[in-house]
Amino acid sequence: MRIFLRQNCRLVNMSTTFFIVVLSLVVFSVRMVSAEGTINIKDIYSPRWDVDKTLSPTTLREIYNRDTIKKENKPVTGKRGTQVIIDAQHKTKVWEFDDYNFIISSNLYPSVEGKFNVGDNVDVFGLALSAEVFSKDQIHSINGGLVKVNERKGAGKTIYMNVFIDGHKKDETSKYKITFEKSPVTFQEVDVRLRKSFMLNDEIKLYQYGSKVLSGNWEFHGSGENEEGADLFKYPDYRYNNLIDIDKKSHIDVYLFTNKEN
Repeated sequence: MRIFLRQNCRLVNMSTTFFIVVLSLVVFSVRMVSAEGTINIKDIYSPRWDVDKTLSPTTLREIYNRDTIKKENKPVTGKRGTQVIIDAQHKTKVWEFDDYNFIISSNLYPSVEGKFNVGDNVDVFGLALSAEVFSKDQIHSINGGLVKVNERKGAGKTIYMNVFIDGHKKDETSKYKITFEKSPVTFQEVDVRLRKSFMLNDEIKLYQYGSKVLSGNWEFHGSGENEEGADLFKYPDYRYNNLIDIDKKSHIDVYLFTNKEN
C-alpha cells in the first residue's frame, strides 16, 4: 500500500511539474507575441478598414490627439519585413526603471520599404500608434514618417494658410501658418500639424465637442508640382511615406463647412 501511495505521489509530482513547465512556456510565448506585435511582418499587409471612409469627429479626435514622435538624424538599425527599425539613441522610463532603449518601428508599404537600408540616418515625424516592451527595448510603432537625412535639400520655411468657412475667406491669413524647419517633409507631417493646429484653435475647434465644422479639406499649392491635399474627415494611409518639397510650395488653402454635403 505504501509503495502504491509513493508511486502515485511521484506521478502527481511529475504531472504538477509538467503542468508548470507547460504553463511557463505558454506565458513566455504570450509575452513574446505581445512584444513582437509591433514588429509583426504580417501587420503591414492587412488592409485598413477605415481607408477612404468618412469618420466621425469623435474617432478623428482620438486619432489626432495622439502624441507625435519627432526625432532627427537617427540610424536605421534593422529591418523586419516591411518594418524599418530606428534607434532613437536615448533611454526612456518604463514603470520605475529609466534604462530602456527608445526604439521606433515604422510601418511602410513594400514599394517604399526598399528605399531604406540599415545604416541610413533618418528624420522621424509620426503619430504614435502603440508602444510595446520587449527585453530592454520600448518599441514605438508609427506609420511612415521617415525622411533620409541625405535627401534634405532646403532649409524649410513658413507656409501661410487661407481659411474659408462655408466659402467665406477669413481675414486673418497671417494667423494661420505652419513653420517647417527643413525640406522635404512627409505628407504626414503637414497633415498632422495642420489638423492639430485647427483642433487647438478656439474658434474652429476641429473635431471638438461643440464645433460647427462638419466637413472640410485642405490643398497645398505651389509651382510646377501636383497639388497635395486631404479630406479632413478621413484618415490618410501614411504608410506610403509621400514627401513634399516645402521650398516649392507657396500656400495652403483650407476649406471648412458647417454641413456634411460639401
